[in-house]
Amino acid sequence: MFFKDKRIKPAWKIVKSVLGDYKRHIVVLIVLGLLGGVLEGICMNALIPLFSFVAGESSDAPDFITRNIELFFNYFN
Repeated sequence: MFFKDKRIKPAWKIVKSVLGDYKRHIVVLIVLGLLGGVLEGICMNALIPLFSFVAGESSDAPDFITRNIELFFNYFN
C-alpha cells in the first residue's frame, strides 16, 4: 500500500501486525453490524403499521415501505 504521509505507514504496520489473524473476523463483524442495522430499521417500520392494524386505525404513512407493509397486513386480514 502506498501512503503519501510518512506517519500513516508505521501506524498501518502496527495495525496489520496486531489484527493479522483476525482480519476476517473483523470484516464479518462489520458486515453483520451493517446488516443488523438495516434489518432493525425494516422491523421498526413494520411495527407501526402492525399496531395501527391491530388498533383498527388507518395510518397515513408517508414512506413507501410503511405503506407496503400496511397493504401486506391488510391483504392477509
